[in-house]
Amino acid sequence: MPLILGIDTSMSACSVALVADGITVTHACEEMKRGQSEALAPMIDRVMIGHEYSDLDAVAVTRGPGAFTGLRIGLAAARSLALTIDKPCLGISTFDVLAFQALRSADIPIPDDGVIVIAIETKRDDFYIQAIGKDGSYVVLPSAMTADDIRAAMPTDRPLFIAGDASPRLHQELGPKGPAMRAISNVVIPDASVLATCAQAFIDGPDDAPASPLYLRPPDVTMPKKS
Repeated sequence: MPLILGIDTSMSACSVALVADGITVTHACEEMKRGQSEALAPMIDRVMIGHEYSDLDAVAVTRGPGAFTGLRIGLAAARSLALTIDKPCLGISTFDVLAFQALRSADIPIPDDGVIVIAIETKRDDFYIQAIGKDGSYVVLPSAMTADDIRAAMPTDRPLFIAGDASPRLHQELGPKGPAMRAISNVVIPDASVLATCAQAFIDGPDDAPASPLYLRPPDVTMPKKS
């Protein structure tokens, strides 16, 4: 019965959960736009009350895409803890966690031919996008796309369901001529319990779940001009 600690700071929250064989033992989550670096360690300690860190079989963490600073905070904490207890650190994409949440607990029914569109806020004029069928097939691979790109990429012959924190902005930018997407309103940010459950599949193959950041665009860095 694998015992996994899940850590998410990839978006506008700090979420930690202890999961045993897919069942949540303890869970804590606070929405916050900043301050994850101060909140995370005490939250981990609270979730681990009554359990020894040495009892963990793995530490799981969202690897992105998401907010640059938040991702680094979660990844650094998870890798440090895993190294200390000599257990695997498993990185799961934010897209996959949100898609699994939608498949498991969407507040509207998703038909067998449905497509789940995950839209994550970039705070720019584009969106982080992934679209996956209910059958697990990729419809749109993880990308950074504008609303116009998304409009052109979405299938027109399958029902679309959108989740993620950028869902309202994408709906607005697509406008009435955009593809019809029904909102999954209860799937907005990653749940650390779902993250840990997803990670369970990689216990025996940690190399397939690298705890390295997933970036979909190069950093905004201006190289100095040559003199």
